[in-house]
Amino acid sequence: WAIFLVIRLSLAEAALVLDGSGATEAVGSSWEASRGAFWSLLGLSILLALVSGAAELLGRIPSVGVYISLAGSAFMLYLGTAALALAYLGLRGNGFAGAGVSGTPPPPTDGFSATGSR
Repeated sequence: WAIFLVIRLSLAEAALVLDGSGATEAVGSSWEASRGAFWSLLGLSILLALVSGAAELLGRIPSVGVYISLAGSAFMLYLGTAALALAYLGLRGNGFAGAGVSGTPPPPTDGFSATGSR
């Protein structure tokens, strides 16, 4: 049950930041967004753990290992946070639009089309 709870609540931090909600609302948002996506989120968590483990193994190389380990840890912190934030946006139904990015460019505002003609 512990793994189930951790995975279902793994999006709470993203919900807290992206929605600007309180802690209780963020937990509820995470629970709702992860409904039906347990296996996908578990797979994402396992993938992030494997990449983190690989960075840790590289960190054991003598003389440069400390630097690789520090850089790998910092990279994984940002990668993991970004991956969970994008997963939350996708599961919430906004996709990348919630992050200010959409799949199609906005219409031109200067009277020109995308091909440059009027």
